[in-house]
Amino acid sequence: DEGPEEPPGRHQGHGPHAGVNAAVVLQLQPSGALELVAKAGVEVPPGLAIPQQGVIGAEVEEELLSAFGGRFEGVRTVPLVSTGGLFGALILLVEDGAPPPSALRLAEGLCDVAAMLLEQAYAYSALEASREAFARTETLRTLGQMAAVVAHEVKNPLAGIGAVIDVIAERLATLGLDEPLA
Repeated sequence: DEGPEEPPGRHQGHGPHAGVNAAVVLQLQPSGALELVAKAGVEVPPGLAIPQQGVIGAEVEEELLSAFGGRFEGVRTVPLVSTGGLFGALILLVEDGAPPPSALRLAEGLCDVAAMLLEQAYAYSALEASREAFARTETLRTLGQMAAVVAHEVKNPLAGIGAVIDVIAERLATLGLDEPLA
């Protein structure tokens, strides 16, 4: 879906803003909360309340438009989605009208690439966590083996000492000296 053609002379090209005046990036946290992680072309008002139910769409767009006090007329959310799921969204803000189709195509392409990179970063983090868990497991396994060797080495002399004590106790009994000392 290419969308309608842009009027001649308006928002043409792929310059630094391509017809978009500002953008914000929201990241979906593991808890389901949305967090503002980046912004361009706008200062975020203090106390901006981003809906916390992890739903990226009209409610978030309305909150942003309201927070900027009518400065922006148009808003468009481009989700950061990959096979790993929803990572967040790029929200484009336009002072006059709606974001042009060229800006939307560019944003969608960038979001696709960003989502793939985020998925790779999450996979790498999970791999590193697995490696650390494996290293801890190996360390605990080695400590367990060492404890078993130490226990075995301590048990052998104790068995010999126990045998000598039994022999001494038998000899004392044969000599009639097996009465406890008072």
